[in-house]
Amino acid sequence: MRIYSYLQAGLILVLVFFSVSLCGQVLNGSFEINGEATLDHWTISWNLGESYEDAAPGGDNWCLKLEAGNLQGYFPVYAYQVIPEIQNGEIWEVTVWVRQHSNITFASLYWRIFKFDGSQIDLSASETYSETWTQLSVTDTILIEMGDSVAVVLDSGVTGGPSVNWSYFDLVEAEMIWGVGISQHEISQINQTKCTNYPNPFNPTTSISFSIPEKSNVELTIFNIKGQKVKTLVNSNLDQDNHSVIWNGTDENRKPVSSGIYLYKLKTDNFEKTKKMILLK
Repeated sequence: MRIYSYLQAGLILVLVFFSVSLCGQVLNGSFEINGEATLDHWTISWNLGESYEDAAPGGDNWCLKLEAGNLQGYFPVYAYQVIPEIQNGEIWEVTVWVRQHSNITFASLYWRIFKFDGSQIDLSASETYSETWTQLSVTDTILIEMGDSVAVVLDSGVTGGPSVNWSYFDLVEAEMIWGVGISQHEISQINQTKCTNYPNPFNPTTSISFSIPEKSNVELTIFNIKGQKVKTLVNSNLDQDNHSVIWNGTDENRKPVSSGIYLYKLKTDNFEKTKKMILLK
């Protein structure tokens, strides 16, 4: 869908306008360039990956298909890309859309640190067995030394069998949530402040869930892709807890909005985060 390319460009401008975070340069995160399938910029173990004609919601035409198996002679299959912008002490989030060929296959997303001495450290992972397109997200504080490098890792595995199966990945994005020189308290605040919505894509309603680690003024606002405010869902002082609010796809005048990409911005006393969601009718 060529329309998405223009919407995606608009989304980047909106995120810059909000000064929420810096976008990391995940090259070829949609596994195609100018409409042509390609796996450029990705390293795939054992060459067990290929382009596949399917796409996550909001994607174009192609995705990455990773083979996974637990037969004799099979090894873990993963794809990775080093993000050279990452510096020590920064907090980064990476997201990806995934689906499985069957429910015995799982897909994982995590950061991997390649140490200067040749060893590797894998940080916390998010995984799913879902056979429909689902978004995974991982946020970590990156602690590295001189000579280390940090990569996004897409991992595929099988729990049943013995068998061979597949996982599919699309729309990989990374962004810096917070830079260097912040206190441990601020890091703790960021790591404990979560924000997500489900389902995504949705029609006509979605639940936006968020947690705050301490009492705070909270604003939760919906914007369209042009950066225009659509609706304020929350504007109050909330206690430390998990919270959720339903957006029914309407504006401040209770009129239904059109299909497309929308942004929801969570702002607390110590944290700001903007994420995107897709309304399909």
